[in-house]
Amino acid sequence: MSKFNKIIAAALITAGAFAASSAQAGALFTVNPNSNGLVTAGPLPAPSSFNADALGGASSARIQQVGSSFNYTGQGYITYSAFQLNSQNVDAGTSYLNFSLPGSGVYGYGLYATFNQTFSCNAALGAGVTCSVTSIALNLYADPLADGKTSFIAATPGSDAMVTPAGNQILLGSVNAGVGTAGIDSFGGAFQNINTNLILTDAGKNFFIAPTPFFTMTLNAFNNFSGGVTNDGKGNFAINDEHGNTGFGNVVPEPGSLALFGLALAGVAAAGRRKAK
Repeated sequence: MSKFNKIIAAALITAGAFAASSAQAGALFTVNPNSNGLVTAGPLPAPSSFNADALGGASSARIQQVGSSFNYTGQGYITYSAFQLNSQNVDAGTSYLNFSLPGSGVYGYGLYATFNQTFSCNAALGAGVTCSVTSIALNLYADPLADGKTSFIAATPGSDAMVTPAGNQILLGSVNAGVGTAGIDSFGGAFQNINTNLILTDAGKNFFIAPTPFFTMTLNAFNNFSGGVTNDGKGNFAINDEHGNTGFGNVVPEPGSLALFGLALAGVAAAGRRKAK
């Protein structure tokens, strides 16, 4: 991890300390599906903007041990199935997410993310072991379905999760720092809870249109059952069918903690200025 990203991570660690009482997980946001050429509505009216407070989806990742240490790398994807509002799915006919009627010339879009992570665990990965997320790089894409549908092949202990794009892929945003925990619970199921930064592209700002400016963090919680975890006994794991939610939020520190959080953000700003020079 670069010095710049370490300082960003430090700010996120500070942010995490406030999350339970101060940050809004699943805060309301507004999406414009009629942006970036994502929807071909055919005879239907152009889609309207809608509100949501989370994205629901599932992930697949291959986890590999680094040497003989308790450090691991992870590579995979998240496919998003629906926007959610108040714990209910937003109708696909409203969001146009994964919604198409090819015979009528109506095509929506898909949403997915690809990611790479590193972990540091308190023991060899297995049941009852918890790990700290030490780095993450993630890209969030929209896939207009009118020019073909991106395909996904789940990870195995011996092969990476695979994404094969079809047609135009629109980068909406990226992540380059995060903090959280991941691991395998005592029943053999995998879990991950991680907060990350969020950097929207111009296309992303056209898609996520409110609030303005948009949220600066993503809040993620995913888990599965033991059947979704396989390993080869050599430190390689496949974590599949890990379902959960991605929400968005900003950190709003308690007044007594404002100075500490300000110092963390000042460190991020200073590092950015040094990097620019």
